[in-house]
Amino acid sequence: MRASKPACKPLRLLLAASLCVGALTACQSVPQTLAGIPLVGEIVAPPLAPTADLPPPAERIWPDSAQDVLNQRARGYGLAHMPELQQYLDDLLSRIKTRAGVPAWPGKVYILATPALEAYATAAGNIYLSPSWVSEAQSEDELVALLSHEFGHAYLHYHQLEGAVQDSDQVAQYAALGVALAKKTGQATGWNQVDSLMTAYTMGRALTTAAWGRGQESAADAFGLNLSLKLGYSYEHGMKVFLERLASWEESNAERQAAIKVQLLEQVRQDASQQALKKQGSAPDNQLGTAMAQPLADLNAGIAGALFQGADAAKSIIDATTSTHPQILARLDAVAKAAESLPDDIANRDATTDALLRAQRDKRTATLFKHYQLAAQAMSDPAAPDALKLARQAASGPSARHALPLLALYRSQQAEPATGKRRKDDAAANLLDANLKSDMDRAWVVYVERSTQLEASGQRKVATRVMDEGLSYFDQAGDVWPQAIEFYGQTAGWDQAKKMAQTCNERFRSMAAACTNAAATPQERAENTRKSEEKGEQLVNKLLKKN
Repeated sequence: MRASKPACKPLRLLLAASLCVGALTACQSVPQTLAGIPLVGEIVAPPLAPTADLPPPAERIWPDSAQDVLNQRARGYGLAHMPELQQYLDDLLSRIKTRAGVPAWPGKVYILATPALEAYATAAGNIYLSPSWVSEAQSEDELVALLSHEFGHAYLHYHQLEGAVQDSDQVAQYAALGVALAKKTGQATGWNQVDSLMTAYTMGRALTTAAWGRGQESAADAFGLNLSLKLGYSYEHGMKVFLERLASWEESNAERQAAIKVQLLEQVRQDASQQALKKQGSAPDNQLGTAMAQPLADLNAGIAGALFQGADAAKSIIDATTSTHPQILARLDAVAKAAESLPDDIANRDATTDALLRAQRDKRTATLFKHYQLAAQAMSDPAAPDALKLARQAASGPSARHALPLLALYRSQQAEPATGKRRKDDAAANLLDANLKSDMDRAWVVYVERSTQLEASGQRKVATRVMDEGLSYFDQAGDVWPQAIEFYGQTAGWDQAKKMAQTCNERFRSMAAACTNAAATPQERAENTRKSEEKGEQLVNKLLKKN
């Protein structure tokens, strides 16, 4: 920090550390404890002891379950129809709800069409998890720990902040957390009061909900341990293995993300170098001009790389601060400490495996597990020599209408060279329609891919019809509107896109910014990008400023 500012002393909270970076704010403006953050201390209860009675459930109004399922099918690759597996998991969830004393509560288990390791619960009482959780599970204890943890989010009413952030009259409390950040940036060239206010609100909301989210994850762990033990399952084979598997996946995912960052950094440097050469007016056949411009290009690439790394470092600090999941190892330690008080015959019960093995070995379920693995492999590199073969197998049998396998097959076909007069688009013309004709399998991502494919091949009327059908089907799912708005802006005109954005803003407040951005003309988008880059550079420069 500058000498005129108070020096930052080490703080226990990473929250404080992030806000002290680059002289963006003074240290004394940062809350010293989580209780100092508005509403956090009021909402997050202390973790439940392993043998304690469950607290009484809070009264709530349940969102529509069918609408909730539609919302999930509009995201990512949608849902995977695995009826036998879902029945097994629903039976486990039913036992969990009965033991918690709320057998009549709504909610079922649905399978996410993703190769990643994901699981979450929604305010409607539904639990969504990826196939990997079940295919890789070694015991039923682990699955019950996972389901009990996710059910804990619903039982403890941990979705209430989702509405509070948007609807509460206490928005000013959230914004106050980001005011210190916006105070400095508001003096920068190109910034105005609206920019400062939005920065304050966005940062304040992120920091508030993240701190609250970290507390609820730990509380849901404790709740899951408590309930799984009451159902007769083991700590050693249950909650402990569940968190260990999550930690292992996050570690491997972090390695993949690190590799991607290296590739992005190199691309940033190359782009910056090329831009510098263009500005110098050098051409490939002008060796002298290139020689004179190259040192400047190298310098430009170096600066761009430094900015990228600085921005990435700043983002890492903010991501760590606003992460809703505390470090998995810390969660493991907390659960292990809680389990120390348990008698060995409870903590170390034998693993329950028979029912899980039957579910994993079910013919259709086992085939679907395999097909999703093949689809993920083909999608990772559609141009690989064996990608088309893998994708064809993935999009066969019980998964012949599923979104992810079909998209893997489509993209693998697109990566193959065209033969004769037959175009690649023609070869895949009806491929994706199999998903769109299936009510239980259709996913929004396929509508986007299909309409984009048709538009690119010059079939605008057919492309519009496909998009019309998709928006009609997913009309109540706010997540689909930005992509639909952008499509209509490109095909039917930006005036129509702006009218649609207004409708979106009125119906889905959480999607208002995305819908407005989607309706921007290319010229407006270029200008917004220019302004954003200027403001982003100002922030990066401040974050890189030496203390």
